Amino acid sequence: MKNKPLVATNTAGMAKESKILDFIGYYSPAGTNPTSLSKLTRINVNTVKSILKKLLEKGLVMKKPGLRGFYSLVEENTHSLNEWLYQNGVLVFESEEIGGVMDVVRINPLSEFIKYRFKLTRNTQKAIMHFSTDYPVNFSSIGLLVEIFIKLIEEEVKIKVDLEKVYFSTIEFNKDYNNLRLDGTKCISFTSLISQYKLYQKKTALREEVKITTQVDAKILMRLLKQGAVSSNLEVRLRDLESKIVNLLHNFDKNVLFVAREFSRLKGEIIHLGKTSNNFR
Repeated sequence: MKNKPLVATNTAGMAKESKILDFIGYYSPAGTNPTSLSKLTRINVNTVKSILKKLLEKGLVMKKPGLRGFYSLVEENTHSLNEWLYQNGVLVFESEEIGGVMDVVRINPLSEFIKYRFKLTRNTQKAIMHFSTDYPVNFSSIGLLVEIFIKLIEEEVKIKVDLEKVYFSTIEFNKDYNNLRLDGTKCISFTSLISQYKLYQKKTALREEVKITTQVDAKILMRLLKQGAVSSNLEVRLRDLESKIVNLLHNFDKNVLFVAREFSRLKGEIIHLGKTSNNFR
């Protein structure tokens, strides 16, 4: 009888630890404090402080430097892309060498796992693979799809494919939360720099869904699987910024040339007007 309360307390403690970790990761990935966690989790603030101390000792959370009483998840324990599932997407590779081969269409025989339709088109000089699954598949297997895509290209075109030239024109992935429910609102969605985000209630779970709406290099997603979303999202934004800077410089050069030509033209007109004025004198 004496042991029962101890077992029950330990189980409750573990549940509270898990709840606090989930709430930090989901609601406050940048970090939070015990008071805010107490309000979110409805756990007594002193209990939250005690649990955070234990989580700190276990290496599951860390204190933010220079901020007293501010905690965040240790990066290795944040939600990674390995927890996401995907169902469809499109892989693309472009090369002038594809223009020298016949059009090809191949459909995989393993349709019970992942269905794909591979196509080489001479006119567009592109290799495209549409893929889909009947049921969501763990995102960690996306590397296998990229390898299959590259192998198919190399078999048909007889070239060495550089991973940096392979990209996803679109891909959709999702994650379900069985212990959460969205009441009242049917769906929450918004569009960001590189994706469309949707949160909606299914019969058995709350689904978080992300669809990439811009070109993303396969190499970036491979790095994302290893290093987490923060580094890869930063890289995408940096590449987008780099592209904008290149376009800006290009337009600047064109504008400088235009101004130089206009200045030369106006200078010629001024000289001409000066000569005309002298003739009248």
